[in-house]
Amino acid sequence: MKVCVLGANFPELRRFWWKPLLDMSQEVHEPNMADIVLVSRLLPEDKLVPNNIPLLYFIDDLYWKLYPQHGGRKLLISRAEKVIPRANLVVASTDFLRECLAIYFPNKKVLSLRLCLTEEKPYQAPTKLVLNMGKNAHDIDLIASGLNLLLEKLQHKYNLQIIGVSSLLKLNNYLPYNHCLSAMTHSLGLIPLKDDYSFNYAKSLLKVFEYVSRGSVCVFSHISYGDYGLLTRKIPDLVVEKDWISKVDEVWNNPQEFYEQLLSFCRNYGDYSIAKERWERVLSEI
Repeated sequence: MKVCVLGANFPELRRFWWKPLLDMSQEVHEPNMADIVLVSRLLPEDKLVPNNIPLLYFIDDLYWKLYPQHGGRKLLISRAEKVIPRANLVVASTDFLRECLAIYFPNKKVLSLRLCLTEEKPYQAPTKLVLNMGKNAHDIDLIASGLNLLLEKLQHKYNLQIIGVSSLLKLNNYLPYNHCLSAMTHSLGLIPLKDDYSFNYAKSLLKVFEYVSRGSVCVFSHISYGDYGLLTRKIPDLVVEKDWISKVDEVWNNPQEFYEQLLSFCRNYGDYSIAKERWERVLSEI
């Protein structure tokens, strides 16, 4: 089977979601040479997909529920709404996201695919804290979690490295993906999230899997629903209710025990063989 990937061909998507599909396929670069075209975020205007070739649209965020002030919200929505009607099948990154898309697009078939743990480094004892702000999308999480008020204290007590882009923090430290993963090695990750926010309920556990794949542990905000809601219930010892500093202290003093809990969860949740079976089901639905 030949697959052509178009649009946002992000390395994290290839590594944690698409790898089972790509492992059992031959990748080609022109849609007219493919048996299936996989599109993420946008369909490039210079790439025409013949009508007789099935198009899978992969979506990993609930753009419609991004906070209104987000600079890229309208563009992300318009791109998705342009491609989804053309898609033979929509593949969502989480079950919560699938359920939302089924409401927005009732006439479109939507399936969900969990990310999978495709690689593991041995456990790495933390020497620093890492806060990954992404591409200026997480200021609302930083404020809602209260972590923005504690960064100076954490920096004073630990070696805190903040990467990504943040208007709130006046930060522009965006790193290439491999450099970002390197920064997550030998770290204790901080994942602040706003609860009561549907965008986060639809969010995948990508950051958690990135830390675990580097042999690192992380702590995260309490979330009520979705995949982070599941993780909140499964590993409450890593959940920050309000007190970030106390939780960081607790995990820092015994990181390997907490890492083993998180690794076990990720292995079960993101089993490669199960992910491959789900991809096979997706292909059978086209």
